[in-house]
Amino acid sequence: MGQPYEQADQQWELPEIDPDLRERLKAEIRRWGRVLVPIVVDEHDRIIDGKLRWEIAQELGIRDIPRVIVPGLSEEEKQDLRVVLNVCRRHLTREQVRQWIAWELVRHPHHSDRMVAGRIGVSPTTVGKVRATVQSGQSNARLGADGNYRRPAVVYTSLDRQSRQAQEILQSLHQTPQDAYLNLHKLQHLRRDQERAAKMASAEPVSIEDFHIINCDFRAVGERIKSHSVDVAIVDPPWAEWKALGRPLGRELCRILRPNGLACVYTGSYNEDQWNDALKSAGLVKEWQVIGLRNARNGTRVLNKTIRNMYTPIILYRNLPRRQLVTATMLADLLDYCEPEKDWDEWQKPVGESVQLLKFLSKPGDLIADLCVGSGTVPVATALVGERRRFVGCDIDETIVAAALTRVAQVLRQGLSR
Repeated sequence: MGQPYEQADQQWELPEIDPDLRERLKAEIRRWGRVLVPIVVDEHDRIIDGKLRWEIAQELGIRDIPRVIVPGLSEEEKQDLRVVLNVCRRHLTREQVRQWIAWELVRHPHHSDRMVAGRIGVSPTTVGKVRATVQSGQSNARLGADGNYRRPAVVYTSLDRQSRQAQEILQSLHQTPQDAYLNLHKLQHLRRDQERAAKMASAEPVSIEDFHIINCDFRAVGERIKSHSVDVAIVDPPWAEWKALGRPLGRELCRILRPNGLACVYTGSYNEDQWNDALKSAGLVKEWQVIGLRNARNGTRVLNKTIRNMYTPIILYRNLPRRQLVTATMLADLLDYCEPEKDWDEWQKPVGESVQLLKFLSKPGDLIADLCVGSGTVPVATALVGERRRFVGCDIDETIVAAALTRVAQVLRQGLSR
């Protein structure tokens, strides 16, 4: 039996880097003009691994250093990661390896010999011999709710600016992501989801004169939206559900629209033909197609990411058409590009798009409807266009109905304050 490792509970110090190795590393970084291997940092930009590369970069005046950001680790876990990453790159003596094994066993006495051996690169028998010399205490493993170990999220960045942005977002998140490989774009999505959830939670139902939103499926709204009372409807249904919703939506639009009333229906490019067939079979008459432009950054990649879809089709229908189509002003079928707004809902449409449609198609005092209100783009557009236009609509989600009414109330308050 070997000698007991009485100091194993203290922090195990890594062996120093050989000066010649440091100079060779510096020469390579100078030759390439940049650091090729990312340093590993936490969400506060504290270095876990790569301090030497960072020091050399500072000496050479290299500004942008690629980073791998690993958030949400305890100090013990950071030390764990630092040791594993460093030791794998250094040559250790047999005694240094045994010291490392002892240090691991004291910190993680519940880990099996095989698990420790796999981490360090030795045999389970060697770990067992060292375990016999270590007086290890008890520690609690960090487990998930399902009893499995959780891997921390990992964020990859290549520029200092990206690193600062990623760390700022990670510090603002209420919950650190788990088991994920992230980049700055995905982090921005996580923060946006958190902000949306906070907005939804703060929204409260309000009563607004001439703006009525009913919490129900449009197939069950009945006479809460009067038959033949609506002048213009703008609807953005779930595009993939054309089989279940196409004909029922068409029938409901035929019921609520007055004769010659107009419906603008977002169909999506992929299911445009199916939606068109379903709506026409319910009794609506197609008049034209309007195009809503999207920019390259927000275009949708479709067909296995072989096509970037740069527009969204909006089909214009009439109910019980009489004579020729008449609009409030001449309709431009290519709408001006509007920056997408996603601050309330992932599927939120640009308000400016609906404002353009209402200005083209509706008159002062008209009743506007939306049977899939969502976060309230159409009622908000109705409030912005104004001139005594009224709104009625419905949505199946109670939370989102409150959000839509909150948005309308905000627009109306801003209008009164001007």
